[in-house]
Amino acid sequence: MQFFEFAEAITYEAQETDTGVRHLQVVHPDRDRRDFEPIEPGAPLLLNLEPEAETPTNQQTDDAPTAPSTPSDEQSGSSSGLVMNEADGKKYKVTRYEGKGTKYPLFVNEAAYFKANIAMRLTIKKTIPIY
Repeated sequence: MQFFEFAEAITYEAQETDTGVRHLQVVHPDRDRRDFEPIEPGAPLLLNLEPEAETPTNQQTDDAPTAPSTPSDEQSGSSSGLVMNEADGKKYKVTRYEGKGTKYPLFVNEAAYFKANIAMRLTIKKTIPIY
């Protein structure tokens, strides 16, 4: 029999305000509505709501790599990167899964967990024999 055991919670970056907590990230479009689909190290999880500071085009740095035009075109394997939004021409930070091994997300973008600042819960798939 297969089952999923809780491993960790992925939380949004947030900021305290006078009126409560303001989330600074959303679930990455490639991850939204994909409960139980495997996540490998380097997979995108969250996307910042605010664009990164502008870097002059003649000053490319390791912190500001050239970004693909859409989130699904990104390269896997790094803990973060930037993605270009074609609508506004700005770059947004992508937070990637940094853990070890394959995990399976549950409650992705679940409204009931929003106030608790939880974007998703990651689980490990396990198998036990049934006799």
